[in-house]
Amino acid sequence: MRKSVVVLCALAALFAACHRRTPQRPAQPFDRNAFIATNLQTFLANNDLGAMAAHRARTPEARQFGATMHREQRQLFDALSAIARKKNVAIPQGVSEKKAAQKENLAILPGQVFDRAYALAMLQDLNTAARDFQTASKCGDSDIESFAKQNLPLIVNEQRAANDLLNRLGGSPFGFVPQ
Repeated sequence: MRKSVVVLCALAALFAACHRRTPQRPAQPFDRNAFIATNLQTFLANNDLGAMAAHRARTPEARQFGATMHREQRQLFDALSAIARKKNVAIPQGVSEKKAAQKENLAILPGQVFDRAYALAMLQDLNTAARDFQTASKCGDSDIESFAKQNLPLIVNEQRAANDLLNRLGGSPFGFVPQ
């Protein structure tokens, strides 16, 4: 019973860290530097989480998905880092506090609870990435547009894989996928 309470508290903390509802604001102009910095931090964090899932996940599907995310998110990080250097945008050396907290929360989850929470976290990040990449594909910066158009299919495939994995594992523990 106590273990269930701890797991539920960890899931609630993970949900709170991943989901902050903000009021809808008018569309902001595209910020190239923010796109680069935010996505580099996300790719770096998801690369780490993928490595963790490849080793810690209980199910073979979650381990395989983690290994794929580890590899693909690193490739995205490397490609976007090259653009950042070309544009003189600082490359983050670490992950945001939110992503560090997410990793800590995932690390304490046992077995298949970890698998479901990991799949949910990746689906949320990939949903955001897909929206960001669609916007970036029409931003007016040829390097960013090219990167976004070239890699959007990869993001969509990862998004589909995360959703499929989450569904195979029993769906979101919240009954819906927080945005």
